[in-house]
Amino acid sequence: MERLQPRPPVPGGVRRGPWDNRDDIGALAMAVSIRLHRAGSNKQPFFRLVAADSRRATSGKILEVLGWYDPKKKVRPAFSINLERVEHWEKTGAHLSETARSLVRRARGASIGQTA
Repeated sequence: MERLQPRPPVPGGVRRGPWDNRDDIGALAMAVSIRLHRAGSNKQPFFRLVAADSRRATSGKILEVLGWYDPKKKVRPAFSINLERVEHWEKTGAHLSETARSLVRRARGASIGQTA
């Protein structure tokens, strides 16, 4: 019968349990969501489209700012989104909130209209 080899040490030296596979992939997979982060002052809302860890609070630490949205702005477009970075985060498994998905859809439609 073949003996099992011990697992190599984990960077940092602490294994938290059998689910901890940091030595296999380098880091734990993070649950990333693309959502709106509120900024602005009272009665002057302004939102940033951000990639954030979904386990953190809505106004918590963010990973990257992907764009902005100003619902009070009269001139259109009232938003700007870096679609290349949104696609990057989608490929890595990020989930979009409903509002973020709507804004990204509008941005993709506007970019198609400009190129044609």
